[in-house]
Amino acid sequence: MEKQKTIGEAKVWLAGLGLTFGLAMTVSILALIIYYGLGVFWPKDVITANVPVSLAIEDKQGIKSQKFLGIEVKRVEQQLPGKQTGPAPVSVQFYTANRDAYGSTFVFIPEKDLTIETERNPKVMLIERETDSRAMVIPLELTADGKVFDIDDANFQTQFDAALETADKKRKQAEHIIHGDLRQLSHTLKKLKVEVYVNERDGVDTTELLTEIETLKKLADQKSTEVNLILKEQNKDNLKVQVSGGMTYDLSIGNIIRYNFPNQLTTMGKLALFFDNIYEYVTASPREANTEGGIFPAIVGTLVMTIIMCIPVTFFGVITAIYLHEYAKESLLTRSIRIAINNLAGVPSIVFGAFGLGFLIYVVGVRVDELFFSDWKAATGEPVFGGGGLLWASLTLALMTLPVVIVSTEEALASVPSGLREGAMGCGATKWQSIWTIILPSATPGIITGMILAMARGAGEVAPLMLVGVIKVVHALPVDFTAPFVHLDQKFMHLGFHIYDLGFQSPDSEAAKPMVYATTLFLILTVTVLNLTGIIIRQRLKKRYASTAF
Repeated sequence: MEKQKTIGEAKVWLAGLGLTFGLAMTVSILALIIYYGLGVFWPKDVITANVPVSLAIEDKQGIKSQKFLGIEVKRVEQQLPGKQTGPAPVSVQFYTANRDAYGSTFVFIPEKDLTIETERNPKVMLIERETDSRAMVIPLELTADGKVFDIDDANFQTQFDAALETADKKRKQAEHIIHGDLRQLSHTLKKLKVEVYVNERDGVDTTELLTEIETLKKLADQKSTEVNLILKEQNKDNLKVQVSGGMTYDLSIGNIIRYNFPNQLTTMGKLALFFDNIYEYVTASPREANTEGGIFPAIVGTLVMTIIMCIPVTFFGVITAIYLHEYAKESLLTRSIRIAINNLAGVPSIVFGAFGLGFLIYVVGVRVDELFFSDWKAATGEPVFGGGGLLWASLTLALMTLPVVIVSTEEALASVPSGLREGAMGCGATKWQSIWTIILPSATPGIITGMILAMARGAGEVAPLMLVGVIKVVHALPVDFTAPFVHLDQKFMHLGFHIYDLGFQSPDSEAAKPMVYATTLFLILTVTVLNLTGIIIRQRLKKRYASTAF
């Protein structure tokens, strides 16, 4: 009996193969990001390496050393000119930290010229500093409150921790004055300048306002002097350290944020430090041109911008879809509009950024300033909405993701059973009443699906944001407890731009490479959290309207 041939079986296998290949690529990329992203935070042992005189490390003072401390990063084969016979020579890359001493934080040493001591030095200290790179040193002696404590002194550790705690209190005290009192004084002075400008223009006496301005300026000078005294007190103690070989330096205690002894850590100690490093990275502000510190302002900026973007994109997307699906008749015009919407989804994102800069900022923002903030701009010289900011970035991304919401909403409206429409009309409801009370609630899960897709694309965009409001580093968050609480005119940080800046703009690309993976991991987690929130809301709405359907 002849075996019957199944039509389309090969195509099914091909489709399954394509799906498997796509899933494998996605899983591989995620695994790579998770491995390198989390690997940044895992503490590693510090080795002591010896090199010949010709490869001795030289510091900025011209002192050479054949011995240095470092963490092995990777081994690479050297590409030599000409045809090679035998195995290629291997170079080993080490992270040496101490950029202020060496001028860089990485070094390549040929494997054949390298001797690594098998015994780990337990006295090696890894220090995170407020400025400059991390320090990888051996502490020698501490000078605190005029007293000197040798490393072998029984009180060294206690006195060192006490000096760090005192310096940390002084640092927070100075930050409170700088970011609290002085920022408030600066804002108040600007408001007074505006009042002086308006009064002078209207011919009103400004003597009292000018006196108040002078008083506030003197108060600001006093606060600045107070900050300088606090910083001087913060940096009064020193830690004498040995960097490598015979090189010794003095580190200011006030510049140290955290420290640990990596070669003394047990497995549990490394695990505790691993989670502590993650917490520090998520909650701290960036330092050293984003190559040190954390990403907290970038996480907040990304979340706030995405949430604000969802408001206009959902509103305009839904009303456009309702009009096209429920009211507009099928004609050449509606077909042209749908084609235009589909084409809009394929426009490169940088074009939307150019539109946001050219129209939203230079046209709309400048006009808003002329109408409502002309006195402020004339008195302070600073635009309010006439420059990049959170509002224009959100609107630009809303415009870019609008086609996604329109298409998904139209699909959701089309999937509402005709029985619901006919039932509503049969009960005497008008067309708008049936849309508002029956059709739109039933289509809400589909609308939220479009919003989730819009959030995923908007949160990961970088190119348009570079033109309309994102900057490299900002210490003021776009949301705080000062009215109006959400500062739409303020520039902000973004995780996507943070990755771009680390990868392409960093002065030390090797030092920034691990942080690129770490920030990418947290960008994926941020988008995942936003999407999961939308999915949970969608599921609840599905259950609610499924139970009330008739």
